Amino acid sequence: MRNNIDVELDDVGYVVSELFEPDYSGLYPKIDPIEIVDASLITDYFPFGSKKRKTFKQARAASDVKSTSLIHFYTDDVRFELLYHTQRSLSEYYDFAYVIGTDFSLLPYHYYPIQIFNVFRNRLMCARFQSDGYTVIPSVSWGDLTTFPFCFDGLPQDSVLSIKCSHNVPTSSYMELWAAGFEQMLKLLTPKQLFICGELPAVYDFLRRDLSIVEFDGFMQSKRRVLSGSFSSREG
Repeated sequence: MRNNIDVELDDVGYVVSELFEPDYSGLYPKIDPIEIVDASLITDYFPFGSKKRKTFKQARAASDVKSTSLIHFYTDDVRFELLYHTQRSLSEYYDFAYVIGTDFSLLPYHYYPIQIFNVFRNRLMCARFQSDGYTVIPSVSWGDLTTFPFCFDGLPQDSVLSIKCSHNVPTSSYMELWAAGFEQMLKLLTPKQLFICGELPAVYDFLRRDLSIVEFDGFMQSKRRVLSGSFSSREG
């Protein structure tokens, strides 16, 4: 009997089962957990598609300088959609030491199959980055309550993980959904360290006693902090 993971993805151009070991469910490529990251070594956080992109000349030039940057995908999906449809290496675009896995959106107005497909794509890209030899922090995301039965599948337990908390949507319904997903994520995945794009809500500050939490700025936060002279990451 063939697992779902054996299905050939024509638009990507390869058979997933030939490249990646399936996880315990057989539905997703296996993502290895990673150990705690020393965030003090990370000097720069930036989204894929930013102006820090290499020129083609720089991309092909040899360099002995080890990058201390982290690249993430907490930006518009359209900026990294093409990356999914190609097999080009991330190192062709940027110099970086760490990468947070893709964050294809789980939006309430998306059809159910699209939400499941985006979860699969996020797992596939994370496994692909790991197979390329990068230190990858898996990204966890959720939508409304209907996504909870599948949105945490395929992720490693007891690993460093990354999430996003947007305070640009100051509605009680958004924060209630975010909190419900956050608590479900903690229960199911028991992360040993969390990278948060945004800020951990104050009500969860008690977690800092036992859980390593690294907060870093999204696009709008970066702009505000540059104006105020603040740093781009906060570890607690």
